[in-house]
Amino acid sequence: MKLLTKEIVNNMPALYETEDLGNDAPIIVKFFTPWSNWTWYAKEASAIVVDDHDDDFRYHPLRNIQYDNIQKFLKGQKTRIADIVFFGLVDGFDKELGYFYMSELLSAKGPWGLRIERDMHFNGKTIKDVM
Repeated sequence: MKLLTKEIVNNMPALYETEDLGNDAPIIVKFFTPWSNWTWYAKEASAIVVDDHDDDFRYHPLRNIQYDNIQKFLKGQKTRIADIVFFGLVDGFDKELGYFYMSELLSAKGPWGLRIERDMHFNGKTIKDVM
């Protein structure tokens, strides 16, 4: 299962783009652990990309990154993408708004080799709805 589809990438606002909507901002993607009760609701995301000229990091909207490069990053292949940072609601020990990284989601392993999954049927909710 793909954690980020082309549709998600194309519809994901960059960091701070929905800031003025507050908790009325739509959730674009929901990730969850099938072995526990942790859930991540992302409303914004940007890729952290290494600049070729000065090795500095720059934030880029996902929609401006070639989808193939995003998929390479998700598979652990070498790209200029250092990570993808999301902003949204994390529902774990507590429910709180904050940043989380794709590298964290990719590194999580549950029993029997289970991994973080994307809820393929999730849509149409806001941060306020899931709080």
